[in-house]
Amino acid sequence: QIADSPLTGFAPVGGLYLVTFLVALITALGVFVLKTRNFRYSVCAVMLSILIISVGLHLKTVTFTTPTGQKSSVALVQGNVPQTLKWQESEAIPTIEKYFRLVASSEADITILPETALPFFQQDIPDIIGQFAQVAQSNKTALAIGISRYNEDGNFLNAAVNLSGYKAEEPFNQVFYAK
Repeated sequence: QIADSPLTGFAPVGGLYLVTFLVALITALGVFVLKTRNFRYSVCAVMLSILIISVGLHLKTVTFTTPTGQKSSVALVQGNVPQTLKWQESEAIPTIEKYFRLVASSEADITILPETALPFFQQDIPDIIGQFAQVAQSNKTALAIGISRYNEDGNFLNAAVNLSGYKAEEPFNQVFYAK
């Protein structure tokens, strides 16, 4: 939606939040110019807007990443399990089976399951997690799984767990991101 905007160059620097902030700032500066009666302040506001747009245009010409020549395919797996059913006990096994089939059939280099794809805490189903890791390894796909987990304090976290390099003897020792 912002591909042609002069502010697109800011996206690799600060993401969507920075681009949104700059759009709001330039809009506010425009309103300020229309409302103020002070010529000097108006000129400053216009110059600041021009500066922001100029920097954005320059940033569009900067190469932030360089291809390595190696391409990877990614599968974002969606089981389409309705939220009204997902957490019902009667749907737990069918949900696991559905995601297991999807992971088993993935031919991508990287397979990603969504947030809380499996309606369990990671610590409660180490054998099932191990089966997911094993089928992913046999398919030669790196697998990240969205699942709930407890932290050391017993607090609940939503996590994305990387099951690449999974070891059955250390079922909870994987790289993960949690919030």
